Amino acid sequence: MQKIAAENNLSETAFFVKKDNEYQLRWFTPNGEIDLCGHATLATAYVIWTYLDKNVKIIKSNTKCGIL
Repeated sequence: MQKIAAENNLSETAFFVKKDNEYQLRWFTPNGEIDLCGHATLATAYVIWTYLDKNVKIIKSNTKCGIL
């Protein structure tokens, strides 16, 4: 994930994986992993609701800083 974030060279890159009824969510800058990134969290929710699971009512994300 770190190598992809460095290649993207954006302020943050979000990675998520669905596990049971929640998503494992992590964020990386080109230099390392960070604990929280609000705009990347909202972008991830948009992708889930718009493209992956249009019927989901609540998106629960498990992160380094807790459940969002």
